[in-house]
Amino acid sequence: RAAFRAARGPSQRNAVNCAEAEAAMTAGDARRAAALWGKVTAATPSFEEVALRLVGANDSSALQIFLLTKLNTLGPSDKAQATMVATWLTELYLDQINRALLEARHGSGSPAPAATFAPAAPPATSSSKSGSRPADRKGRKEKADSPSTVAELEKQLQDFLREQVEVVDPGVTTDLLASYGRMDDLMHFASCRKDSEAVAEHLVSRGDADRAVALLRRPDTPRELAYKFAPPLMAAAPRATVDFWLAAQPPLDPRRLLPALLRLGETLPSEATRGQALRYVEFALNRLQCQDAALATLAVALYAGEGGEERLLAYLATARTPAGHPLYDPHTALRVCRDANRVRACVALLCEVGAYDDAVRMALGFDDGLAADVARRPQDPQQRRALWLAIATHKFANQAPDAEGGDSIGQVADFLKDAGGAVKIEDVLPLFPDFARIDAFKGALCDGLADYNAQIQGLRAEMEDATRIADALRRDMAALEKRTAAVDLGEGCASCGRPLAGSPPCSAGPWGGALPPLLLFPTGNAFHGACACAEAKALAPPPVAARISYLQQTLAQAVGADLAGRVLLENGTSVAVSEAAQQLDALIAAEDPFCGESVVRLLTKPLVDLPTEAAELRSWAI
Repeated sequence: RAAFRAARGPSQRNAVNCAEAEAAMTAGDARRAAALWGKVTAATPSFEEVALRLVGANDSSALQIFLLTKLNTLGPSDKAQATMVATWLTELYLDQINRALLEARHGSGSPAPAATFAPAAPPATSSSKSGSRPADRKGRKEKADSPSTVAELEKQLQDFLREQVEVVDPGVTTDLLASYGRMDDLMHFASCRKDSEAVAEHLVSRGDADRAVALLRRPDTPRELAYKFAPPLMAAAPRATVDFWLAAQPPLDPRRLLPALLRLGETLPSEATRGQALRYVEFALNRLQCQDAALATLAVALYAGEGGEERLLAYLATARTPAGHPLYDPHTALRVCRDANRVRACVALLCEVGAYDDAVRMALGFDDGLAADVARRPQDPQQRRALWLAIATHKFANQAPDAEGGDSIGQVADFLKDAGGAVKIEDVLPLFPDFARIDAFKGALCDGLADYNAQIQGLRAEMEDATRIADALRRDMAALEKRTAAVDLGEGCASCGRPLAGSPPCSAGPWGGALPPLLLFPTGNAFHGACACAEAKALAPPPVAARISYLQQTLAQAVGADLAGRVLLENGTSVAVSEAAQQLDALIAAEDPFCGESVVRLLTKPLVDLPTEAAELRSWAI
């Protein structure tokens, strides 16, 4: 004590500690020597030398005291050495627990193993030898002074792991704990490291699914683990897992849980497991408004595994988008329902994909009423007729009626009424044998004749209406041909403003001759003939404008006796003047150039034609 108080500086304190340690070691007090050597910070004696001497003392507690003291004296820069010391201490703790378990088993009457255990050796160096020695009586006597119960040793190990969690190497420590079979300590170590994934994986591997679900419920557990462990948890604890999924906030993504749910749709799960999976699928579809096709198709597979078809049929009818399209894949759902022998659902899905022929054929195998419902669905009359004929063939073919009209003939009237006019009596008659009495079909035949008579009367009324409409059109056309209008010749032209009795401007082109002097439209606009041609050319495409110009010039040159003659057109053909005038009228007099469709079509045309009026556009530039 006095020497330590008189020491000045680290080197003198190291010398005092070494001297006292050597004295304690000579006196047989290995534990006190270990505590003193652990405080030495000098390079001499070396770590390996001290460790070997303590191993030779056959006292694992002394070695443990040295390592704990050394670990506390190491600084932040000695991270590698601290990790090595902490790992060695972990192995010593595990060895002590293993020894205590063996002694407890031997004390209870179980045969003890022949092998003995010794503390682990330090890392091999040039001056050290690895190995272990058997524990002698002296070592066991010293061991009795330390905590010997398994519970106390396990608590010491867990406390050490919690305190040194930042020092030990995670991979090496995990391997050590696993090699000794310390699964609980392994989970404790993962919890100290806040490694929720390792803890959850350990719980799942042990079959403790309820504790794994409880771990995933914790707010600090990463959400990704819920998706990763969904398949094994759903298989081991379906109710607890689904309860967790339903209560998760914010809600889990149903698409990422599909791998766990699809396994249940592909295999044959128990009724409880199927019910829990269906509970979450319904929650995702109804509450979360998920419209994923895979999830909706999985619901079909789960419903198909139930005892009846009522819920399956109701789901097929309601699982639709706002536009009316099915959420599920109908082809995949059809395959699933066929494998599950859900015939009514198969009929509904065949109708969904438009295979009405197959749907009727399948429905006729167990329910004629369902086949009739299917036959009413198509919009095409020809397709409906073919389906009802298939039903009629199934019901009436190869049935021999008796002389008084058997049941099959008596059903004809009801069948035709159900068909709603899609088939007639003449379509059904070939299905009966030739010796069937015609009076048995009297009612159906009379109904058919009455129907045809009503159709004939309807066609006759339509023909009379069409005749009246045609007569009215002919009268209106004749009245239009004779319609006249009066115009004041002093009124100005709608295009040039000059009086109609005067001549048009030269810019309107040639006038006179056989060219009409003026045109009056039903809108009230009146034009000189030449002005009307100019306005029509401005609105017409280039080929039509060129033809108007040619006809205008040709007719303006026909004067006097030429009015009754013929003129030569641009294509070299010769036509009468009156015929050329009619051709020009068809081009310029069809509509008012100020109010016709040609003006409406030109609303999108630019006011300035850039290629031809570029100079005009530049003149307006500021």
